[in-house]
Amino acid sequence: MVMVHGDDRGLAIPPRIAPTQVVMIPVGPMNKRAAVMEKMDLLFAALREAGVRVRTDLREETPGWKFNEWEMRGVPLRIEIGPRDVENGQVVVARRDTGGKTALPLDGAVVSIRDLLDEVQANMFRKAHVFREEHSHTQIGTLEGIKEHIARAEREDGIVGWVLAGWCGDGECEARVKEETGFTTRNIPFSPPATKESCVGCGKRAAHTVWFSRSY
Repeated sequence: MVMVHGDDRGLAIPPRIAPTQVVMIPVGPMNKRAAVMEKMDLLFAALREAGVRVRTDLREETPGWKFNEWEMRGVPLRIEIGPRDVENGQVVVARRDTGGKTALPLDGAVVSIRDLLDEVQANMFRKAHVFREEHSHTQIGTLEGIKEHIARAEREDGIVGWVLAGWCGDGECEARVKEETGFTTRNIPFSPPATKESCVGCGKRAAHTVWFSRSY
């Protein structure tokens, strides 16, 4: 999950499995926090009642520090509430998956936040699926082909992805592939998208069709 969804800012956890789906952070001067906390407490209780896994961050750190930490932890949604938001009857919601922010009316905020969580979940799945499809290579059948693919990928975007290839089942062949490419067997699919007839390491008849890739 970390490799699939993480980025340079840290973790990015899909809402359905996130221990904390929403974190609420008060912003603005301390002398105006009473009204902010009143609205935050009401929204917190409503989200909890709706089944959302939510928490508030009331630590004595700057809002920017908190924003950065919760992004690093991968919490799907961050809610910011300040005095101006209270005046305008809104909250500001930041998405971890896109980094985008939007203002939501406090009236109906619970429904909107649950809808956003569903949207984040769907978007993260879609991005992961597209990434997997774009970096799954099924047309490479030889060790030299894997080497050429790696060299090409490293020149372009540095993402070598996964290569579907045949394997005879001999550990020596896997060791040879690893020594020359850094790739090892990662998965033997029950229903591979293609069946490989010859071993990528020795050229003999393949016993398995296997996904090869690097382990990080």
